[in-house]
Amino acid sequence: MISIHDIKDGLIIFGLVIYLGWGLFKRVREDFRKEFLHRYQYSVPFIGGCFILGIALPGLIFSFYYFIDYALWLMVLMFLGIAIMAYGSGILAKYEYKEEKSKEIMGDAKDLIKYSIILLVVLILKEWVI
Repeated sequence: MISIHDIKDGLIIFGLVIYLGWGLFKRVREDFRKEFLHRYQYSVPFIGGCFILGIALPGLIFSFYYFIDYALWLMVLMFLGIAIMAYGSGILAKYEYKEEKSKEIMGDAKDLIKYSIILLVVLILKEWVI
């Protein structure tokens, strides 16, 4: 008979994937606007960022448990997906003539890209130099 203690790590990871996946789904549902899909400057970055984030998020959670070496690389990918999604939302806000919101979102996206580049450089130095 399988005890709950034998599979508790798997249950915790499964719970995290469900929780964070639901958060991603809820966020996409709030920000995704069907009527603006003809605006490729909005839809391509937003859908691409959702795709990247959707792939990186379960990989990030599972890598923390199984392959801790790859977790930081997937975190860079996750930050990049979030930044691309924010960029698409910023373009949409600019298209809807919400300049202040657009500048704020675009500033956040630029900051996330800067942090991703810094983390990427640190990881490259860690892997190949140090």
